[in-house]
Amino acid sequence: MTANKFEIVPEIQRTVALPPKASINAALGANHDIRTGLDELVDNSIDAGSSMVAIILHTRAKRIVQLSIHDDGVGMSKDKLEDVLRLGGHEAHSEKNIGRYGMGLKEGSFSNADETMIVSRVRGQHMVGYQLSKTSFDAGLLSENSCTQVWNTRPDSVKSSSGTSIVWTKLPNVYAGTDDQEAGRFLNRVSEGIRLHLAIRYHRFIEDGRLKLDLYSQVDDMLPISAGPIRGVNPFGYRRSARKQYPLRLTVNGDPEAPGITAHLWTNRSKTDEFNLEGKDELGHQGFYFYDADRLITQGGWSSFRSPHKQWKLARFEVDDPRVIENYLTISPQKGSVRLHESFYSFVKQLRNPDDTSIDFGRVLEDAESVIRASNKKSGKPDPLADTGRGIARSIQEVLWASERTKSADPINVAWGEVGDGGLLELDHSEHLIIINEDFRAHFTHGHVGLNDAPVLKTLLYLLFNHLLSSGRWTGKSASNADLWIAMLNAALEEELDETEKVRKRVGSAFKGESAGF
Repeated sequence: MTANKFEIVPEIQRTVALPPKASINAALGANHDIRTGLDELVDNSIDAGSSMVAIILHTRAKRIVQLSIHDDGVGMSKDKLEDVLRLGGHEAHSEKNIGRYGMGLKEGSFSNADETMIVSRVRGQHMVGYQLSKTSFDAGLLSENSCTQVWNTRPDSVKSSSGTSIVWTKLPNVYAGTDDQEAGRFLNRVSEGIRLHLAIRYHRFIEDGRLKLDLYSQVDDMLPISAGPIRGVNPFGYRRSARKQYPLRLTVNGDPEAPGITAHLWTNRSKTDEFNLEGKDELGHQGFYFYDADRLITQGGWSSFRSPHKQWKLARFEVDDPRVIENYLTISPQKGSVRLHESFYSFVKQLRNPDDTSIDFGRVLEDAESVIRASNKKSGKPDPLADTGRGIARSIQEVLWASERTKSADPINVAWGEVGDGGLLELDHSEHLIIINEDFRAHFTHGHVGLNDAPVLKTLLYLLFNHLLSSGRWTGKSASNADLWIAMLNAALEEELDETEKVRKRVGSAFKGESAGF
């Protein structure tokens, strides 16, 4: 049989190597900002068995001049470090291993630094280090002295005998202007942005104690200062669900052992970080939350599954089953988005609740809509209040935020202190402050003092004096109302103290009688 005239059979004379040009590093460095670039490095630290990761913003005159990240993982030998620094070099992915493509360290670093130093140490071995440059595929082997200098920048929290330190220098994406105020604002935005972003991405690791993340600032050659460990922010960390049967597990055909997802319904008008995540969205960050080896990949969104809808803004779907991750979608190399396979759509159609197979994915969206409708119907729009300030527990603040009825005014603060006339309290209108007499603190707290003690008393006083303290002017009428209300409270306190003393005497007399009988 003769070959088809359109068929070409190639004859290979020799093979020509076509390595990529160094300019590809610029393309690799176009996929991350500082926050997501740090994600890649934290991923590597987790895969290396780290329990502590410290990030340091090195500043000079309020300008970020260097950024470093340090961990207490197992470290890397010279051979392993060289392999990791090659494009595509990485360990095989597993359910416990976040790394997938061997691109993260390079992409995250090249996006944020023209030069990167990596120093690593395996327990019992000498440290080894390299410098990467965005303009070359070559890596510069660091001297022992340079490795030691990098290692000595590690804060006390990661003073271990093994681990890895990465230093970004020559940062192209930071403020370099002459306005000191703008430099300070930029520094604060970056610092808080990093803190919140990592708190969300790694909330599972933080909450169960597997990982401690700490953000430091270091001014010139001073010691780094920590703002405290990063607290996890759980996208499903509501105090109560909008419907008592939620969260709901949905699995293929309602089989408890089959792959599935978990459906959540938030309450309406929440103001918490857990609901607003990295920024308030009128659509509520609805949609899928994909996890890979417990690391959050997406913060909501439908990944082209469907278009967002305002009536579904309270619906969130937790997708962390490894069988779903491996079989129905592809995670992007930057691990910040996913591409759904065609099979994912049929997978969702088969989802049912094992306890009630009439409940499917569509039913969850219907429930989300009904919660919105019910919330809007019973929203009588209470009078707006000034926000709560110092001295009032966060849980009380969250209730106020959920109402979405705060007004533009300085927060009302409550504090224990000296009261001139010896009464229960006094007001400081200029400071928007309620001062409760320290002498009565033990009476209201039963000896259990703290920043947010006596929450009922403080909340009632906050509500009573909210309008007076948040008004723009302190008039004669305001002063008269305040004097009357405080006088009534002082009288009530005297009655309460008298009753308390009577009870104490009765109990004391009864105790003496029992002792005499004995």
